Amino acid sequence: MKKVYSGVLLAGVLCTATAFAAGRLEPYEDSAPLDDVKQADVRINLGLARIELQAGENDVLIDVSGEYDPRESQPELRVDRRGDRAVVRFDNRNENKYKHHNRRGADVESEDHFQVRLSPKPLTDLELDVGLGKCDLNLDKLRVGRLELDAGLSEVDVSMDSPNSERASRVTLKSGLGEVKTHQIGYLRFDRLHVEGGLGDVELDLRGFEGDGTVDLNVGLGSCRITVPKDVDVRVFYDSNFMSSIDLDGFKRVSKNEYESEGFGSAKSTLEIDASVGMGNLTITRRR
Repeated sequence: MKKVYSGVLLAGVLCTATAFAAGRLEPYEDSAPLDDVKQADVRINLGLARIELQAGENDVLIDVSGEYDPRESQPELRVDRRGDRAVVRFDNRNENKYKHHNRRGADVESEDHFQVRLSPKPLTDLELDVGLGKCDLNLDKLRVGRLELDAGLSEVDVSMDSPNSERASRVTLKSGLGEVKTHQIGYLRFDRLHVEGGLGDVELDLRGFEGDGTVDLNVGLGSCRITVPKDVDVRVFYDSNFMSSIDLDGFKRVSKNEYESEGFGSAKSTLEIDASVGMGNLTITRRR
């Protein structure tokens, strides 16, 4: 009986704490016009937050809305214009990236939450640093020149629905602890994709890729599933060990640690994947 009572009491305390946290959040909204900007360097630094980013209005360089805890954060948007270029900075100035994780566990539902909308017109280099929270990036319609995402203890979801009008020179996705999921990020048409996962599952959907590109993948502990287009030649380098395994569909082994997609050499586009998994399983599947 004591266990039931304790559970009910704990649930009540958690509900009260969540309600209190939700009540102390304040709204935030700021934006900047596009004007004559043709290239944008966008850097977002969030200590503890959830962020949803996608394309917005053509004539609005950046629009940020959401809510934040004024006791922990002081969000600020800054834009420095240099001719037809703009340096955009958004920072919630929350330095307590991991204090909340230790105090409340992984529940960050009541913390800072921002929606970021970027103009699809300028060529955009995007850099995000999120300590703890969730990152939901829909890059469709944006002109992405470079993407760098460093998510310390965050869940990451990156998607695209149509081809990038530019070739992204480099795409980097890092997560220390948390799942990394992507949907058709081959549409970024990257020259190089670098993915790091410390602890957590990684799903890479590279459908939509065109051209020639390389993928560097390093996962410490967790499973990794990669989907590659059937109309792209794919070469895989994988250094196996006794704590990891590899499962390939539609590939042939050409040497101890090298695999090629069936019919390699017949496609116009090529992907080279260099993968390392410390403990877990790597699965690569070809799909249209």
